[in-house]
Amino acid sequence: ELWRRADAMYIVLHLNCAQACLRLRDWTGTAEHTDRVLVVDPDNVKAIYRRAVARSQSESGVAQACADFARVLELDPNNREARE
Repeated sequence: ELWRRADAMYIVLHLNCAQACLRLRDWTGTAEHTDRVLVVDPDNVKAIYRRAVARSQSESGVAQACADFARVLELDPNNREARE
């Protein structure tokens, strides 16, 4: 129980950091925080989506961003932001 709660808190904290990095246009920071979440929860839609947004900001990351957006839609077909 304690480990599950610790993992949940870890995920929330890194998702919040990733969102802050997105707002600051810190694409590398966003990717680092989302990658940490995805180690614990590989199907976390918010983390995958935020990483996709960050990756889409660099030419070298566009293909990876597309793969992330596709994964978001696979996990959550009704995700309006990922479709745009």
